[in-house]
Amino acid sequence: MKYIAYIALFLLLPAIAMAQKPSGERIRTIKIGYMSERLHLSPEQATKFWPVYNKYQDELKAARRELKQKYKTANPGSNEQMAREFVADNFEYKQTELNIQKKYKDEMMKIITPQQLAVLYQAERDFKTILLKQLKENKNMRNEELKPAR
Repeated sequence: MKYIAYIALFLLLPAIAMAQKPSGERIRTIKIGYMSERLHLSPEQATKFWPVYNKYQDELKAARRELKQKYKTANPGSNEQMAREFVADNFEYKQTELNIQKKYKDEMMKIITPQQLAVLYQAERDFKTILLKQLKENKNMRNEELKPAR
């Protein structure tokens, strides 16, 4: 079963990556399928788990967005004060991220087993790695297409 999920993921990701801008919703849908396959959620677990997981992801995204927004136009390396502030904000962001993970760990463990939670964390890292690799390969393919013929 695990291999079927990998095959489906590798078949679907190139199609997403080929689009001009992969829709966040499309990637999220594929991620849910991938995670469901890896976690082996029962229907009852899935019904309870996904709303909690989505809130968890939304909180993490909001924390990332806040940090990105603050430094969207600023160059943190432009001066010492800005660099110090950026480093401090990065540590604060990582602490916020850790606090969110701890908060939701307890909520998720009411729904899934500790083994499933461990698989969840690994599957999140694996999905991100696969997605980044696929997007990089697609970017390289587009760059090859743009090169003039010799």
